[in-house]
Amino acid sequence: MAKRGVPGKKKPAKRAAVDNIDLVRNALSKCTKADLVALIVGLAQDERQLERLLEARLKIEDPAADLKVVTMQAIDDATKVDHGCLNYNFDYDDAAYETIGRNFKRLIAAERWADVMDLSVELMHKGSYQVECSDEGLMSDDIQDCLLPVIDAVRTSKLSVTDIFHWTSLMLAADRVGFICQKEILALQESVTGKTSK
Repeated sequence: MAKRGVPGKKKPAKRAAVDNIDLVRNALSKCTKADLVALIVGLAQDERQLERLLEARLKIEDPAADLKVVTMQAIDDATKVDHGCLNYNFDYDDAAYETIGRNFKRLIAAERWADVMDLSVELMHKGSYQVECSDEGLMSDDIQDCLLPVIDAVRTSKLSVTDIFHWTSLMLAADRVGFICQKEILALQESVTGKTSK
């Protein structure tokens, strides 16, 4: 679910204990399996964060889904900025970041380099803006967790030196804060630059 932040505080607020959880548990224990499934599906239809959480917990992957489109939607959801809470640790959807990371790995496994490289530039652009708008940039770790496997995969791929150099240049230009995976991207760019000069 979303990582939460409270205006004026330096750290995300912890979720308050739910006083009625025992009452909820007792009520749920009286439901039939079909009723529970209907309830969970209904909640997931209304709340995309819950849907993503269920997909992750149940290890659901839709083989028919357009992975690029689904990942772009996850990027949009993950990097939303609450413009009413600029310079605070505002809420963000860490489940969406987890979806991005899983989908990047699936795209890499399928060697869909153009898609994963385009999407990683999009994540860098939108994610670094989200970091820029927040107080402590708490989501920068989530962004790096998504991007580091892509950088490693590109490094060991059979992509051309020209393609890698072009992609690293786009990634550096898309980073509005100037520190997200910068060391790794620069190292990759320097390694291919060295190859071209030989």
